[in-house]
Amino acid sequence: MELRKCRLDGLYDLVAPRLSDSRGYMQKPYDSRGFASAYGTDKVWRQIIVSHTAKVGTLRGLYVQRAPHTEGKAVVCLRGRMWWVVVDLRRASPTFGMWEGSDLAPGQGIFIEPGFAHGCIALADDTDLLLMADNDHSDTSGIGLLWNDPELAIDWPLPSGAPTLSAAHAAGLSFSDFKARHGAV
Repeated sequence: MELRKCRLDGLYDLVAPRLSDSRGYMQKPYDSRGFASAYGTDKVWRQIIVSHTAKVGTLRGLYVQRAPHTEGKAVVCLRGRMWWVVVDLRRASPTFGMWEGSDLAPGQGIFIEPGFAHGCIALADDTDLLLMADNDHSDTSGIGLLWNDPELAIDWPLPSGAPTLSAAHAAGLSFSDFKARHGAV
């Protein structure tokens, strides 16, 4: 297992080689020794989540949790294809307000430090993800941001037509309102 730094400090490609033979493959997206060697410390995961998205063009997010529930996450694509985007919302970060997207195909993953908002859009039907979070979820600590906020200017790889959104994901704060109300996370 290897972590490779991305453009935004605090975002890493999670590289886990596949061991393949005629029966199929095995892949270890997390190994405490490998993670500690690559990152400098081990991770204790408080949540392990499996997410299934049925239809291409389904968009989720952008969401972040405020302290004390801010969480780091590892995201690994198991099946299908998902575009995962993060927005840096860390108070003292030189990349505050910047975003980066990762195209995740089966076996590909990312690790994101605490302090980033997360969102994603399915690029294939029947997409499954494995997510690991290092903190407990709290409904009262969650903040939603507008997925299409013009100030953030995220270049979503939208399929033809509008994305499929839940009412909650369509009704987040503008980035300006987030900064006025919360400043950062």
